[in-house]
Amino acid sequence: MMKLPLLINHFCCSLLDFLFCTMSTPYGFLHNIAFLGVGLFSYLGVSQSFQLSSGLTTCLLVCSSYIYLFETRSSSLQMNRWKMSWPWVRGIYHLIVFLFAFSIIPLIYLRPDDQLAAKLDSLARDPCPTREFFDNPVLIISTDPHLINFVFYFLAPMIILHTNFHLVFHVSCTVYYLYIVPNKSTSVENRKNQQRFFIGILFQTAIPSFFLFAILFLVVFDSFTHQVTQAAVNSAVISAATHGIIESVTILIVHRSYREAVFRRKSRRVSDNHRVKPRQPDSSFLTPK
Repeated sequence: MMKLPLLINHFCCSLLDFLFCTMSTPYGFLHNIAFLGVGLFSYLGVSQSFQLSSGLTTCLLVCSSYIYLFETRSSSLQMNRWKMSWPWVRGIYHLIVFLFAFSIIPLIYLRPDDQLAAKLDSLARDPCPTREFFDNPVLIISTDPHLINFVFYFLAPMIILHTNFHLVFHVSCTVYYLYIVPNKSTSVENRKNQQRFFIGILFQTAIPSFFLFAILFLVVFDSFTHQVTQAAVNSAVISAATHGIIESVTILIVHRSYREAVFRRKSRRVSDNHRVKPRQPDSSFLTPK
């Protein structure tokens, strides 16, 4: 039952890593509300608006895959009174959760038409951005202070709280019905296996997400202090780009089956390399003179 949610979650995370590290590495000018993609998409001439919207959409898909993963784990418990048994109910539920977060994407296309004038206006917020701001066709997302305040202080916090509420709710239900009031009909060994697997997927998702959400923490911190430098923004992007490596290492650490499979493959390769091939006889001794 958990194979499909784990596969979807891993696929979304891999897609995000592929975008971040190859196709559209984000170079964000936080104070100027500007974006620049420096990946393969920019080399191919893909618009900055599409790069930003595709990156944010993939981030939302990752968050939705986390909710789907823990909701599936919570609904698999027989004692859970909050589980969703009908597939169509679950489909509508996850669609509503995703569409609520997706409401921020259309605001990207409310960008100013005159990007050159918008770039000059954005200098009023930060008159000394880095050189890349002037040397590249950056996307000024907005210069409207009312829209910026609406997104930063209302819409974005609502999306964050909404997503975290669903995550915390399903994790709490799983903890409650798996540890506090477990099903008495299940064996002790089966219950321990379920608890061990839940701890595994919890670490598998929480540790990489900490690196992925470094950008989010930085944006929240800057909204209160306005003292985040461009170097800190770039460091947060680099930290988020390590999400895939951290996820792979975490999976190997918390899941013994994956770890044993890797070790078996490694030991088999080493044994094949050290295997001595039989020496072929010299044909000169077999040739009659």
